[in-house]
Amino acid sequence: MSRVLLLAAILCTGCESKGSSGGAGGGGTTNDGVGDKIDKAGDRAADKMKDMVPDKVKSAANAVDKSLDKLDADEVAEHVKNAQDMIARGEEPREDCGWAARAQDSEGKKMLLQLCAYEVPMIRARRALVAAEKARAEQRDAPSLTECSSDEWANVKAKLDTDHGGKAEWTDFKARWAKACPGS
Repeated sequence: MSRVLLLAAILCTGCESKGSSGGAGGGGTTNDGVGDKIDKAGDRAADKMKDMVPDKVKSAANAVDKSLDKLDADEVAEHVKNAQDMIARGEEPREDCGWAARAQDSEGKKMLLQLCAYEVPMIRARRALVAAEKARAEQRDAPSLTECSSDEWANVKAKLDTDHGGKAEWTDFKARWAKACPGS
């Protein structure tokens, strides 16, 4: 359809230029009837296109938006599931947490950020706690243990005390830490 309009426009331009130049013979003979018909046909086609294009464009844009929304929802769900699986295995979902920090706002993003803000530090705390408890079990009478000077525990403790100080699991971890590493 756009090719027809282009052809009509070229023909109309050609008709106007021939009609206005008067030609080499100076007689000024023109085909105004044909040019007018082409102009009118071009105008009618352009009007039809103006009426048709916005609806088609809107429809296409809506279809693209729906597809992108579905892709976004699928991506969020995939990251949440992957993070939950990794956390269940005691692994840190670094890629998923990094993705959540730059993702668009959604319920899935909120869930993922909550997992990353609590569960990931708890993985680190659990790792440091298990190492300290194991060392204490092996060396019951040792006055101090290297595992009790864990930077990981100190960093996680500061974060979890600030953000999740009242959670029962975290309170239990701190009590176990105090038992394994008294005075630290």
